[in-house]
Amino acid sequence: MDHGGFFYAVGGRPTIVDLDRYEPATNTWVSLADMPTGRGGLGAAVVGNAIYAIGGRTGSSPCSGGELTTVERYDIGTNTWSTVAPLPGARSDLAAVAHGGKIYVFGGCKSGVFLGDVDVYNPVTNTWSTAPADMPTARASMYGAAAKGNTVYVIGGWNASGQLVTNEAYKIASDTWSTELAMPSPRAEMGVVFHGGRIFTVGGGLTGNSSALNLSFKPKP
Repeated sequence: MDHGGFFYAVGGRPTIVDLDRYEPATNTWVSLADMPTGRGGLGAAVVGNAIYAIGGRTGSSPCSGGELTTVERYDIGTNTWSTVAPLPGARSDLAAVAHGGKIYVFGGCKSGVFLGDVDVYNPVTNTWSTAPADMPTARASMYGAAAKGNTVYVIGGWNASGQLVTNEAYKIASDTWSTELAMPSPRAEMGVVFHGGRIFTVGGGLTGNSSALNLSFKPKP
């Protein structure tokens, strides 16, 4: 994720505690304070001057067990971590995106069950809401989600059917979902970012293998 012109890498499989920052201007990496809870398959998002590390697992691979409710907050200014309100339910391999000062988390898995849950965290009140409408397609390992305006796009992932081409859009104001243009090929565990009016998907896994496939699409106005 990016903040203030830097890029941050948080955790990873199987139970990594590392937080590192990449500084493009100098092409260097800086190691920061370790996350208190080592984990992979977590969601992460930035609100204000803080990074939130959400859920995840102690298992070694996607949906392999050890799901967590843990949510920890990294204060960028002081290089310190604190624990905040936990997820309403344990889950790993979820997607997270910040919008309007809140964090939206989507899907994931727990005990071998794929989830369509959508929860919202409010950093001001340190509370979670479970009221938003569930994703139409329960799935995990989307990791990235991209927001354009008041719409969040949750792309790809996998469930009992295998890797998915699914692209579903959540409209925050109306709390509704729609099905959008599918990816040309199924993929999970890729990066997703919105830039210059387009959504880019980078890398990921295809049928259990890593992939260098990079794609983009332009959302409808």
